[in-house]
Amino acid sequence: IWKTMLARRLERDHGIVCLSAGEAVRKFMSQFPRSSLTKEMETHLKAGVTLPHALVVEALEKIMLSQKCQTRGYVLDGYPNTIEQVQLMAELSIIPVQIIELTLPAKEVHWRGTADRHAPDRALPLHDSAPILDVRLSSYKRNI
Repeated sequence: IWKTMLARRLERDHGIVCLSAGEAVRKFMSQFPRSSLTKEMETHLKAGVTLPHALVVEALEKIMLSQKCQTRGYVLDGYPNTIEQVQLMAELSIIPVQIIELTLPAKEVHWRGTADRHAPDRALPLHDSAPILDVRLSSYKRNI
């Protein structure tokens, strides 16, 4: 949540676009509901499985082509998380100009994740239980 708050502050103060992978997918699907990419993503989502990285990166690429992203810039919030995601982005010439890495001890990640999970203003359910946070931290340490 804190990385997102910082990204949103950059968006508010500097007019840049703040995008997470999920936001890019949702924006793409709402802006292009009849596209073949949306239909392919819907197939995965209706089956209850996560989207393949290639589809997420493709949606991200399309959203980043917007005039606002091109003229004001963008922040990718919490993405990429794996070497595969970085490679897929590079294949589509999505190459960040500047990277800011924020780190927290695992204990703090769990504390903040629990606080966020129980926040009354939480808009969407997320995959952020303690075991999921452990898997994500482990994956991050292994891949980045």
